[in-house]
Order: sequence, then C-alpha cells, then structure tokens
Amino acid sequence: MDGSRGPPGARSRARGRPGRGAPGADSGRQRDTKPQPATRTYSKAWRKARRAPLSKDRLDTPLARRPYDLRSACVSTWLNEGIDPPQVAKWAGHSVDVRLRVYTRCLEGREQEARRRAAAGFEGF
Repeated sequence: MDGSRGPPGARSRARGRPGRGAPGADSGRQRDTKPQPATRTYSKAWRKARRAPLSKDRLDTPLARRPYDLRSACVSTWLNEGIDPPQVAKWAGHSVDVRLRVYTRCLEGREQEARRRAAAGFEGF
C-alpha cells in the first residue's frame, strides 16, 4: 500500500477479513447496540450533574435530559430572539434546510410580530 488511509476497515476488507467499515458495508453482520463504556460513564456523570440544579419536579421532565438538549434549547432561543435563521444555522453547524425542518416548530405564535415588522418596513413610502 502507498501508506494512505481509506475508510476504517478498508485494509482488512481488502485482505478478505471483515472490518469495521461504514454502517451497512458488511451486510448480514449485526451491529453491537450496547453503549460503549465511555458513553455509559458520560451519561452517568450527566445524570448526576443534572440532579444538582434541578428540582424533583424538573427532573421528571425532558429538560436537559441529554447534553444535546442544551444545544437544541440554545438554537431555539436564538431563533425566538429573531436572529437570522441562516446565521443560527451557521453557528449551530448545520444547513438552513436542517434548521427549517427541525426548528420550525419553535417559531410558532410569532405571526403578529412578523406582521408588525413587515409593516414597519413599508413606513415612509
């Protein structure tokens, strides 16, 4: 080989051995669905950290159940504060298409504000 690296498992597959390639690359091979030790440790630490600031009532809600939930809350807050959606998508590291598909629900109930802003744009004509 020339020393370049391809996808994980490419060399072992080339030699006729099963490797760890992309999902579905080894048809018929069942993936291990157990969480890895690091994931379990991280989840355990998150649950412990979540108990510290939240009341018992809040612990029973989905509020910050996963660290990713905080990211979602941040994106929703930016959008509700009127930050331009393409800018929010850029900050969040995803496309505007994903932003529209996933976060549109958080913009509901803003029609009156949108109409006010649209009308204000025509003042003075």
